[in-house]
Amino acid sequence: MAFPAAIRNVLLVDANLSMIAGLKSVLEGYPCEVTVTNSLYMARSHLRDLEPELLILDSEFPDEAALHLCRKLSGGDTIVIMTGRNPPREKVLHSIRSGAADFLVKPFTLDFAIQRIVHAAETIYGEASSDAPGDGLDPKDRVKRGIIRAQSSLALPHAVSKVLQLSTSRSSNAKDFEEPIRSDPVVTSAVLRLANSAFYGKRGGVIRIREAVVRVGFLSVRNAVLALSVFKMLPGRNQATSFNRLWFWQHSIATAILARMIAENGRFVDREDAFLAGLLHDIGKPVLADYAAHDFQTAIVEAQKQGEHLHVMEKRVFELNHAQAGALLLSKWQLPEKITDAVFHHHDHEIHAEEEPVLPETPGLTEVVGLANQMAKALFLGASGDYFVEEPTGDTLDRLRVRALFERGGLREKAHEQIREMFKTLRVAEGTSPAIFQPLVEKGRAVWGVPEPPLLSLSLEAAGFTAPVEEEKETPLPEIEILPGKKAARTTQGKAKGPVESRKMILVEDMVGRGKAPEGFPLVENPYDTISLYYDLQDFFVPKEKGPARKKEPRKKKEPGKSAKKKKEKKKVSAE
Repeated sequence: MAFPAAIRNVLLVDANLSMIAGLKSVLEGYPCEVTVTNSLYMARSHLRDLEPELLILDSEFPDEAALHLCRKLSGGDTIVIMTGRNPPREKVLHSIRSGAADFLVKPFTLDFAIQRIVHAAETIYGEASSDAPGDGLDPKDRVKRGIIRAQSSLALPHAVSKVLQLSTSRSSNAKDFEEPIRSDPVVTSAVLRLANSAFYGKRGGVIRIREAVVRVGFLSVRNAVLALSVFKMLPGRNQATSFNRLWFWQHSIATAILARMIAENGRFVDREDAFLAGLLHDIGKPVLADYAAHDFQTAIVEAQKQGEHLHVMEKRVFELNHAQAGALLLSKWQLPEKITDAVFHHHDHEIHAEEEPVLPETPGLTEVVGLANQMAKALFLGASGDYFVEEPTGDTLDRLRVRALFERGGLREKAHEQIREMFKTLRVAEGTSPAIFQPLVEKGRAVWGVPEPPLLSLSLEAAGFTAPVEEEKETPLPEIEILPGKKAARTTQGKAKGPVESRKMILVEDMVGRGKAPEGFPLVENPYDTISLYYDLQDFFVPKEKGPARKKEPRKKKEPGKSAKKKKEKKKVSAE
């Protein structure tokens, strides 16, 4: 792989130099000077003296010092690539937004690191990289060509196609499913695990395929078989961290579970159709990541840097979006038209929709999947490259009959329980961070000075900020006071008085003149950014522990030095 000629000086900064020794050796084989340090102080000095074109920076220095340095270099000529071991999702995304060109998760392969460096150089300096072929095509034509290749190469196995066909036939029976399921041992195991899972009550051990099909139903079998096939076809090895495949499948399964919960509550669409449409709603993203990697990476990084919806940025970069790409693939697979339509239109109800959709009298799959997608993002369940949550508009909650679902409470816990069971059954997200399933830890109270936006309420609850408890006798928790924009614009105090730390947050929907907001107030818009909200809650509302106060030691009298002694001797001599 050709190394970018524009990179002549490389600076490697890592608290543990042994972690980057291999990368240093590889880079020294290219025509560039490599400097290594484990000190941020020395790194700043090298940046001034060497003016390197590439900085590979460890994110694990204390007090987010590395992020501050990355942000300082943002917009300059130095490419910054951050590294870290098992970083939380928010840290990776915060690094990208602070100006990092990429984030390498330790331990990484050396070939992959060089590949990402080459791609970053192409982005910054305009040099050709390996995943941006010099074919003379514009992004639109290149992406279309990639989708055509995906349609021809991502064919469903015969067994999966047969199960899909049987699930939609009125003349099918459980015995018909035995042969296609038995032909694939992985599919057989998954169907039996599903039948014996907690979701179906574990009513005794099921060991026969026909009995499993009867217990879970034709459509549930269809969903499990199709999910396994899709996960196997689009594993996403060595993908750029800005579109992490594990986080993507977490988000997809969460959306599927929430769509099924909405369907069960409203009873106007089939719950298994809702599950499948939710599972596949973003299937176009891994297709683009695998078959149009360069242009999709450009769209996803620009969307994160500019604070824009990913599907909007995709249209700007290559004139179609992941919803269209996904629908084209599902049509090729001959999925039911209602599933394909839901995938194609699941962004139509957002603020940035190109035209206002005509709503039918009875809500359909599209609205169910659209709301479930927003709810999954609001609950911080996985990530699919778009971190903006839009509150439901108009009478959406009443149309979908989910207002009671929100008011009943415990939505997060119910969703977690079903998602955990689905992960265990399908075995597609092994290695999932345990943090995704941690029980709610209360960090503070949310005091609403406005009607509660339902999805923002879910986000605050997922972050540990719950409603006030009457007569809280124990040590009271910090409070967030959510103010309307107009009132907050007339407020001059960012921190309220009280027995515990209390901060204020502004909803700016009805705020006239955003610039009038006093400093120290986090602003929340619609749509709101879950990553910014996460860091606002960390920075503004979680009180930092104070260390023990240092005792002041009495100042010691300084003994006179040699110069002082000489002066005294001179005075004595002159006096004599």
